[in-house]
Amino acid sequence: MMYAGERETTQFQSIPRAPQLKPSHAGGVIDLTRHYQGIDTRLTHRGELLVPVTLTAGLDYENMSERRKGYENFVMVNGAPQYGEQGALRRNERNLMWNVDPYLQTQWQLTDKLSLDAGVRYSSVWFDSNDYYITPGNGDDSGDASYHKWLPAGSLKYALTDAWNVYLSAGRGFETPTINELSYRSDNQSGPQLRPETLHQRHGGDRQQDADRQWAVHRRPVPDQYR
Repeated sequence: MMYAGERETTQFQSIPRAPQLKPSHAGGVIDLTRHYQGIDTRLTHRGELLVPVTLTAGLDYENMSERRKGYENFVMVNGAPQYGEQGALRRNERNLMWNVDPYLQTQWQLTDKLSLDAGVRYSSVWFDSNDYYITPGNGDDSGDASYHKWLPAGSLKYALTDAWNVYLSAGRGFETPTINELSYRSDNQSGPQLRPETLHQRHGGDRQQDADRQWAVHRRPVPDQYR
């Protein structure tokens, strides 16, 4: 699977003039141009290793580049601010993000009713930023960061009937900061300072559906758990 796209955004924010006078403020107008593309390739093999097994190996690659500029949301007319107009440049940067995730998935049919799914992904994410707006009081916010994590997951399923099964699953997730989060921090600073979040989860339940798959009931008596 392949995809590509482009996004252009201009946003005027209702920020008063006073905060924008700070040398480090990015202004009240966001001017953003973003390009993104990606590919997910995989190879699947079905065979037997004492029991029927399906093996899938794949590679997921994505990259995104953006040019982010900021402007004041006013111009001065006869000594007074006139809002709703694009004013002086206050931000100019190029951001680049890309990830490479190789993964392996397996499905084991242990018996006619019992199956095991297990897999692992190694997620690597890189972020790079070049700051082109450097003035007194507004230093160089260029920087880079990278995040890497092994992400295992597994699920055990037992078919009570052809239309009713119970399951138990567990896994680990990995959530990195987005480009927006890295660009706009709560302390009005920017730069790749945020750290990723790792989620550990497990849940179980049962699922019923009619023979024609027109309806389904999904219950989770074992709640999702994160930490």
